[in-house]
Amino acid sequence: LKNIKGNNIKVSWKGVKGAKGYQVANNATTSGKLKIQWTVGSNARTYFSMHKTKGKIYKFKMRYFKMKDGKKVYSAWTSVKTIKVD
Repeated sequence: LKNIKGNNIKVSWKGVKGAKGYQVANNATTSGKLKIQWTVGSNARTYFSMHKTKGKIYKFKMRYFKMKDGKKVYSAWTSVKTIKVD
């Protein structure tokens, strides 16, 4: 997690071999619970969370998925990571 250009957050990760895609969940507001905000194919390695409130703390987690018998099989969620917007 990294603050960029004021009130925006950049989330980036290393790829997982065999993954067909990734999901990123975060709290859209500082008091909200984590919800899936983005699902993307295997080529993406970066997510931008824009226009956050300065001085507040935001939470993020992610997981990957693979395909098995035509269905998505999800990994466990990562541990929650937090960042304070500068």
